[in-house]
Amino acid sequence: MTAVHGMEYEAGTPPEILYEFSGSSQDWARLIGIPFSYTFELRDKAEFGFLLPEEQIQPACEEAYAGARHIITHVHDKIFTGGTDSGAVSVSVTIWVSILTSCFITGVLV
Repeated sequence: MTAVHGMEYEAGTPPEILYEFSGSSQDWARLIGIPFSYTFELRDKAEFGFLLPEEQIQPACEEAYAGARHIITHVHDKIFTGGTDSGAVSVSVTIWVSILTSCFITGVLV
């Protein structure tokens, strides 16, 4: 993600890099046996919160796209081997639906 626009990102679990909380979709996913769950935070460094300035919206989406592609590749390479890609397609669809939903909610694609 950093390679896209030079913005530094930190990887880790939410309690390690943000703060402790419970009741998130990651908690729910683990409880039902989903082995991979990811949270994306926007590129803001505690200056604008969830209201990025207009000039940062496109770069944030491009960085999230690069991150999602990396996650899809990682999950595919780690789990879905042996000539079948059906699981990777399912994971890809889930990730893209999540990204597009958050973009529509925030007005990025409207």
